[in-house]
Amino acid sequence: MQFLFNTIMLEINRWTEHHTITKHLIDLLPNLYKANFKKLEIWQYHLSSISLNRIKQLKDKMDSFNITAPVVGVYTILHADGQEAKKMDSLINHMVDAATILNANIIKILPGNIASSKLDIQTRKLSVERIKKIAYKIAEKGMQLSLETHPNTLCDTKHSTLTLMYELKDCKNIGICYQPYDEETTNEAIKTFTEMLPFIIHIHLQNLPYANAETTTFLEKGKWIDYTRLLPHIKNSGYDKIFSLEFTEGIFPPEGEIFDPQTVIDNAVIDREFFCKFFN
Repeated sequence: MQFLFNTIMLEINRWTEHHTITKHLIDLLPNLYKANFKKLEIWQYHLSSISLNRIKQLKDKMDSFNITAPVVGVYTILHADGQEAKKMDSLINHMVDAATILNANIIKILPGNIASSKLDIQTRKLSVERIKKIAYKIAEKGMQLSLETHPNTLCDTKHSTLTLMYELKDCKNIGICYQPYDEETTNEAIKTFTEMLPFIIHIHLQNLPYANAETTTFLEKGKWIDYTRLLPHIKNSGYDKIFSLEFTEGIFPPEGEIFDPQTVIDNAVIDREFFCKFFN
């Protein structure tokens, strides 16, 4: 079992238009090391914003702290054409090269940026073929492709996700990054997890103060998912692969205060301690 820290938590501009990095990951490694976070899921913009030479420098620094990155995340526009398609191909090539330098085992993608119900037949076919193309590309490097269950993607409902996995059944290196859907209750999340379990290779952990809230909170304190029920269910299922803490308390500072990555790291420690009550 591996417990990862998702580096998206460290950037206040995570959801802004240009995702401008305010503090590079290499400079935050000492803080992660002191908090004993030795395994990371690295957010796309911590890598796409820098050259491969700087990624090699990042890897050297990670090695000095004995920190690894089993997972690298990428946002994909699967229906792109023309110049947008060329930009997407260039990004994917850069991220695959970055993942190779970092010795990542999994590349996790958001499978597109259009709701599955809004895709016409041809656009869906193109999107599925592009997923296969990415999967084949990274299979040559011994990596798996993980598809995140996320709104406004090809995996935005249980039905759409399971349908997609059937369409991709010939790609042996594709699995699911499972996170509960925003509208799900704990009971529904347990049922969805159970049905998706044969495909799950990666789990995102996060909780909300209430369903569909615009910020996140501690795993134990959130009122959206009851992790005192979901985590034991996951353990009893026999799943023991990769867990990634995607969000915690404090990802947005109170009004008038400055964002401090250290606050997020400290809160992630609290979530890790809670998680370890169920997995140790």
